[in-house]
Amino acid sequence: MVTRKSQQLKAKLEKLEKDLAKIKSQKAQLAEKEKDLLKQQKAADAEYILALMAESNRTREEFEQFAQVKAANAENGGDAHVPTH
Repeated sequence: MVTRKSQQLKAKLEKLEKDLAKIKSQKAQLAEKEKDLLKQQKAADAEYILALMAESNRTREEFEQFAQVKAANAENGGDAHVPTH
């Protein structure tokens, strides 16, 4: 014999399971949306950098030299590197 109490608990359990499934679905959708937004942000960042480069009237060689200097600085301790006298 099923009591009223057990029916209420069963209904509560089913509701919680349904709510949990809904949250898991939303979580997956949000993760996908986050991934798409990060892609869009990277693309916009790249476009912005290219626009800045185009507006700077610098040559490709100057940018390559800049990148090499930055890479060398990073290998030598970055900006925090203190030269010895």
